[in-house]
Amino acid sequence: MATPFMFGNNRMAIDSGFNPWDIIGPDNPVLKPDEPPVKTITKVDNFRDAAGNLVLRTTYSDGSTEDTIIDPAPITPPPTQQTTTTTTEDDILKKMAAEKRQSAFEVMRERFTAMGLGTLALEIEKIFKGEGKTRGNSPIPIPTSDAGFYLALIETDAYYKRFGAVNEARIKAGYSALDERTILGMEDEYQKVMKSYTMPTGFYDSPEDYQTFIANNLSERELADRLQASRQFAAVVDPNIKAQLKSLYNIDENMLAAYIADPTKGQDLLKGLAGKSLTAAAAVLSGITAQGAELATGFGAGEMSFAEQQQRFGTAATAAERGRFLSEIERQQQDVYGEQQAIAETFGGLESSRRARERLTAREVARFGGAAGTTTASFTKPTAGQI
Repeated sequence: MATPFMFGNNRMAIDSGFNPWDIIGPDNPVLKPDEPPVKTITKVDNFRDAAGNLVLRTTYSDGSTEDTIIDPAPITPPPTQQTTTTTTEDDILKKMAAEKRQSAFEVMRERFTAMGLGTLALEIEKIFKGEGKTRGNSPIPIPTSDAGFYLALIETDAYYKRFGAVNEARIKAGYSALDERTILGMEDEYQKVMKSYTMPTGFYDSPEDYQTFIANNLSERELADRLQASRQFAAVVDPNIKAQLKSLYNIDENMLAAYIADPTKGQDLLKGLAGKSLTAAAAVLSGITAQGAELATGFGAGEMSFAEQQQRFGTAATAAERGRFLSEIERQQQDVYGEQQAIAETFGGLESSRRARERLTAREVARFGGAAGTTTASFTKPTAGQI
């Protein structure tokens, strides 16, 4: 056992020998034999391990190391089983046929798209997809050539409405069928003529409108001649009448010329532009007053076409003018025949008005010994034409 002794303020133990590090005192650190020494990092490096991971290795002062994976290796899917395929002659032929169909489809679609026929280009695409139908609603097999696509297209309803119907009408009329480009060219020429004569919108300005022209082989020169004649006729209409038509119904000289060129087509055009019943307009154009137009409406004039209204108003206006003249000559009141009586007879078939006109006529014959001019059919106006 060690013998303690005091040396100054220190206590020392002497064992088998003196160890200066065993000195313990208030001015010296306490060293504990069981506490490990502090280790420090002496080296850091990285490397890829066998699995492909990027590893950070830290080496300490006591020689120990520590590894940390900082970039795991990418996960590689297991290799798939490779199968061997055999390309047969049939496979090659099918591929060639598919490529041929694709090429033929592109040729036909580009052709009709370039002509501005987008609707028919879409019809060609339906045929390519196996969705094409004939006019009889039968399925169309997918063609393998551009000629085949064309023959399939002309069987569709869309093509018939655009080109087939007019060619059918031409053949019936004794003319030859036309190809699409020729028909498009004729439509373009008609449109230019219409614009040059300032025909109103809605009057022969669509492909459907030109079907009759093409079916009858009407040239643009002939069309221009007819429009010129209609415009000349419209130009000589009484300026006061034209002013009333413009003021009351917004019907200008261009619209009037269109109606004269084709009363059937012009009828709907004028109705749409006037926005109201055209009975009064027809009356004004024929020289009948608004009161006369109202009376005619009571007799059902509004149910008639504009052309028929205008014809009857014209007849009534002529008869009324002659009847007033004869009434004034006689200066009698028993047989008065004016606009009211003429409208009642022309539109309503009123017997009293007819008898009054006939008595005036008979007395005129007796007085002058000549033919009277007061029949309702005595005056014939230049009639409207038909394009």
